[in-house]
Amino acid sequence: MPEHGRPFWPPNIAKLVLWTRARGGFQYRREEHELEPFLRHRHRALWDWPFCFAATLQQAVHSEALMGPVSVSVQPGGFAHVQLCSEPVNVMDMAMWQGLMDALEECEASPAVRGIIFSSGVKRDVFTAGNSLKELHAPSTTGEKYINFWHLSQDFLLRLYKSPLFTICAIRGACPAGGCILSLLCDGRIMTEAGTIGLNEVALGIPVPYYWVQVMCQLIGQGQAYRMLMGARLATLKYPDGGRTATKAALRQDLASGWGQPGFVHKEATSSWDNLSKPETVAFLGGIMKSLEKKGKAERAKL
Repeated sequence: MPEHGRPFWPPNIAKLVLWTRARGGFQYRREEHELEPFLRHRHRALWDWPFCFAATLQQAVHSEALMGPVSVSVQPGGFAHVQLCSEPVNVMDMAMWQGLMDALEECEASPAVRGIIFSSGVKRDVFTAGNSLKELHAPSTTGEKYINFWHLSQDFLLRLYKSPLFTICAIRGACPAGGCILSLLCDGRIMTEAGTIGLNEVALGIPVPYYWVQVMCQLIGQGQAYRMLMGARLATLKYPDGGRTATKAALRQDLASGWGQPGFVHKEATSSWDNLSKPETVAFLGGIMKSLEKKGKAERAKL
């Protein structure tokens, strides 16, 4: 146990269950681990995803949300716990992206932090519902506001991708779109058995951002990524720092250089706004917003 007997992992997540495959074989075996010592002493297992068939978390229940859309707590053992805490479903609006950027900057600046665990602090089984439709629905915003929103979200994602910290995303429940790309940019991701994950922008009439596509292709292969992206599918479910950070930087350098090239994000934001301003896209997103508003009123009426 760490100093003072406090676990560095949130106490509501206790066990990690892995189904692993022997190299060169097709037999799977079930392994159950206490999560804290597993992450403390067996980080290497989280890198071995080609031989990990599935990973789930047991006893994952909600924890009470703290003030603000994002909270940061540095835990004994060198990990910071970053919680997304915007009820009811962690929509990723300007405030959420800014909170994530501030949290990442704080963690990278702290000599006490070697890694970050991202998780949800809302009551529902939702990691995040993805980008706020109010930020995407053209009549609900302006071109200037949207471009600023897009710059902020992409700046955070690129910084997360290039971060020297060891990053893990603990996914409880739904994790589409913006939440999915956040998790894909982490070094490892673990998910509850009832969780879903994917880049489902196509289902909303929105193109998947270019570098989001490239990240998914790198992780799961182009063929599988093509099937998931075009079908808007949602899937179910201790080395010295110097060597790890240098290797991570080398592996991610080419994609990060392209994503961060001058003018790319602005060009993508302008192109995306043109698509969001099309009458058919406006009508489609407006219909979804009305449906969600009607559903929310019905749920509140039951209380």
